[in-house]
Amino acid sequence: MVRIVPFQGTDVGFNSHRDYKNYLFNNQKQTNIMSTKRQNILTLAALPGIVALFAFSPETAKPMSELAERLLRDEHPTLSRGERELIAAGVSMMNDTEFCRRSHEAFAKYNFAKEGRPFEGLVKENAEPGSRANFITAIAVLTAQNVPEGVKEAALVALEKEALTEREIHDIVLIASAFCMYNRYVSCLDAPVPQDDAAYEAMAEKIYNEGYIPSEVAEEVPA
Repeated sequence: MVRIVPFQGTDVGFNSHRDYKNYLFNNQKQTNIMSTKRQNILTLAALPGIVALFAFSPETAKPMSELAERLLRDEHPTLSRGERELIAAGVSMMNDTEFCRRSHEAFAKYNFAKEGRPFEGLVKENAEPGSRANFITAIAVLTAQNVPEGVKEAALVALEKEALTEREIHDIVLIASAFCMYNRYVSCLDAPVPQDDAAYEAMAEKIYNEGYIPSEVAEEVPA
């Protein structure tokens, strides 16, 4: 039993954080106590999504940007940049993080175009059961949902069918896990979410050409 004191003067026990979330949504009179005149948690620059948070905290922006660069853009023996961006977008969709979903979906689409491959979207309704794409999606989604038994089962079948390698499975889980962190960072600090598709298209071109690490940081990163 998780003991959480969400509001002054209450002591409510919850079996899980999901129960706590449901409590918040189902008790509007209680949650109104949280209302204040202030609308934003942080005073952020007029920048999109995680970029605004990076500007707020450059000390943590550097390692987080480096991690994204390593996971999504570094050379990989078999997972293309487009596939890796699609993992990030799919996990962001599962975590209901609009900025990350729309940005990485745009990045995936841009990379697939550069790779000369068709972009089929986040949900491959016609994906062949047991296909490589099907296993990548399944393992990424199960990781985002924190279902280790499901990840293990899907991974073992993928290995048996030679649909994925051990390295690919490791990296899919790592990317999915990392994006759960990025998603919560963006969502829970209420980072700005552009509504214009053109903003995401512009970001996609910039990321493709320049990478995730700002130029002043990139000079400090060893090759």
